[in-house]
Amino acid sequence: MKDIYKPDEDCMAFSDETLEKYFFDKVKNIPGVELKYMYFDEHSHPYYRHKVIDKVRRIESVSFDGEKEDFAIDFFNSGMVSIAVLQEQFMFIDDMLKKDVRGVEGCIIYEGYLRDKTHEQILGIFFDLVRILHGTKKIKFKERLVAHAGFYRINAYTVKLTKPNMKRQIIQFENIRFLIN
Repeated sequence: MKDIYKPDEDCMAFSDETLEKYFFDKVKNIPGVELKYMYFDEHSHPYYRHKVIDKVRRIESVSFDGEKEDFAIDFFNSGMVSIAVLQEQFMFIDDMLKKDVRGVEGCIIYEGYLRDKTHEQILGIFFDLVRILHGTKKIKFKERLVAHAGFYRINAYTVKLTKPNMKRQIIQFENIRFLIN
């Protein structure tokens, strides 16, 4: 796996234009999706208060179910992205940050390598997960420890999704196995 990003460059530093072109334009075509965008002002956000920023607004999160907000994506920073459905979080973490990340216990963490993928490819992975999760009415998961990398736990997950009007299926998504219905 060859990194296509510089060591000090986050692999998920997406511009709003890239998000729209390679992710949200596709998500809008999923029947029943209603996008609700939330932005943050980088000049008042604590993470950016002391940094030089050339944009005033940026997408912070987007709900896929409008005002309901039970299914959404959050762009915490350029190194972590979360897709949440019914209070469960699927985390994508830049591989360079995993050794230092804390506070992700209880989340389902995607362990596929991201730094060898373009923004378009990473957003394609997000889109695939959104398609899998769309329409979920109930979710339960189990984790199994595979390895430790320092204090970081590498897990395999079995995620049971209840989705009305869907046939039974199993989908393997890197280290995450989905059992649908």
